[in-house]
Amino acid sequence: IEVRDAACHLLSVVVDGLVPNNYLAHAPVRSYFRIISVCIMLLKSFSLGASETDIADALKLMDKTVAALRTC
Repeated sequence: IEVRDAACHLLSVVVDGLVPNNYLAHAPVRSYFRIISVCIMLLKSFSLGASETDIADALKLMDKTVAALRTC
């Protein structure tokens, strides 16, 4: 649960904090790798047991993150 919450919080910081101000476009490549790693950890945390609403919210957040990575 803590891993899932931390991963969702980090992805929300990326989507809500870095993208609107165009900070993600100037981030180093290692930041992109860490964001992708967080997405992978979030997907793995689903196997430990999560409710359908948690999974749906996390997948929506991941979709927003992927769109942000593509545009930046």
